[in-house]
Amino acid sequence: MKIFISPSDQTGNPYSYGGTNEAAQMRVLAAATATALQAKGHQTLIGADSTPQDDYAKRPGEANAWGAELYICLHSNANGPGGALKGVTTFAYPDSVANKYVTAIHGAIAAMNPWGNRGIVAKTDLYEINAAQALVVYVEVSYHDNAQEAKWIIDNTNAIAQAIANGVQAAGAPTSGGGATGGGTTGGGGTVPQPAGVDVFYRVRTQDYGWLPEVKNLDDYAGWNDSLVTDVAMRVSAGSVKYQAHLYGAAWGPGYWLPWVTGCDINEPNNGYAGLGGPRPIDAVRAVLPGSAKTLQYRVAPPGMDYFPWQRGDETTNGQDGYAGAFDMFVARFQAVVVN
Repeated sequence: MKIFISPSDQTGNPYSYGGTNEAAQMRVLAAATATALQAKGHQTLIGADSTPQDDYAKRPGEANAWGAELYICLHSNANGPGGALKGVTTFAYPDSVANKYVTAIHGAIAAMNPWGNRGIVAKTDLYEINAAQALVVYVEVSYHDNAQEAKWIIDNTNAIAQAIANGVQAAGAPTSGGGATGGGTTGGGGTVPQPAGVDVFYRVRTQDYGWLPEVKNLDDYAGWNDSLVTDVAMRVSAGSVKYQAHLYGAAWGPGYWLPWVTGCDINEPNNGYAGLGGPRPIDAVRAVLPGSAKTLQYRVAPPGMDYFPWQRGDETTNGQDGYAGAFDMFVARFQAVVVN
């Protein structure tokens, strides 16, 4: 897919942290976003440098001439005098508010933004939204006029870029050929896997609802679409299962893999479930069936988004990443099944 990236040119919007401004920081984010999208096989073009000679009004024409299929505007937001708004907002043309790319990109950023989700807003008064021929996703990633959010934007530039790329991929974007994958969002296939005679039972703990009931195979899913998963427990009817969780980073500090777990007991924090016991959420799961000819196939979904494709065990072939999930994207739902 040919994706045009248009970072803010607003050098006069200072950040409340870091000694930078909106234009400078969004150009850093644009470069990171281009790298993340290219890793997934997409072609990218970033709008001209924000110099006195740069006229952002020329960018839609640049994108149109290039044949862009998706146009992503990158901005950070600011309050008026006395305002205290926080979080991510995305603008789109009225007939594009429900478009799968708009909702997936916005949802991916909202899922990792600790400052809140201000939603997708219909706009007809933004030049780029009107002038670009491609679908425009106009993202205000967070507010830069308070030190906490400004620092978060700077510290999480690569994570925001990866979230944007994951959103594009979750919307089903065709690649422009080849490319590595990342973040667990590709591979595994989209068809419903068929159970192979061994049952898997699993449950999750969420921030808002605690431990939820156990689920067998694909009878349902474990989770709640509006609450973040903090822990996972699972067992199988024959043999054994080994699994681990990756902790979400951002405001909690760097993310990392927790030790492998082999038990299934929600009252046993040492080897009964994968997670820290809340409230810190997880963003990825890895699970295998040691010594078995069968494979555990599993997947996760971020809040308000479709499932990422299925992952088989810890395989890294055929576009798989060895785990289900995407670093710095919350998990809301989990499914698993044993297959041949």
